[in-house]
Amino acid sequence: MKSVEFHGVFPYLVSPVDENGSIKEDVLARLSRDLIAAGVHGLTPLGSTGEFAYLTWPQRRRVVEVVVQAAAGKVPVVAGVASTTIADAVMQAREYERMGADGILAILEAYSPIGADGVVDGTQRAVDQANVILGELRESLKRVDRILADAQSVSGNAKAATQDLAQLRAEVDASLRKVSGLIDEINRKWPFQRDSEIRLP
Repeated sequence: MKSVEFHGVFPYLVSPVDENGSIKEDVLARLSRDLIAAGVHGLTPLGSTGEFAYLTWPQRRRVVEVVVQAAAGKVPVVAGVASTTIADAVMQAREYERMGADGILAILEAYSPIGADGVVDGTQRAVDQANVILGELRESLKRVDRILADAQSVSGNAKAATQDLAQLRAEVDASLRKVSGLIDEINRKWPFQRDSEIRLP
């Protein structure tokens, strides 16, 4: 996800649905644009007001997609992620990132009471997944570097190919710094994890 400084007002958006279960895309897009025009600093689809618990995955996905498109980069979009499993939550977060969301609102499972140890363990696992993503990003960077080196040695369209790959490498590198920063912030804010501080692979 892009490196964005979050500040100010991020309203939780309602999720308008018609009688057939389809997202009212025009209503949601208009709501998003009106809120931006009113001066909000960001948008949060699938927060509590968005009634995420009653939406199917295709509905949730479409809600975020419509809001991202309506925001058009004018304000950041922070999408709500909620699931009964960590694997599904990670899947949602990755998909929202692919769609262009700038961040996620991680919503704790509320079906059964969760103690402090469970919260810490669940969050640790999510961060471990982030470390996995970091490893994948590093491998991607290595592959891009190899392709760049090869492209530079080829004549003809090598210049254009090199520029495209250089841009890709810059984007992957930015994602790497973003995830790394999130892990550092978690370590700073949660002193009870100091005995097993999260570190980059």
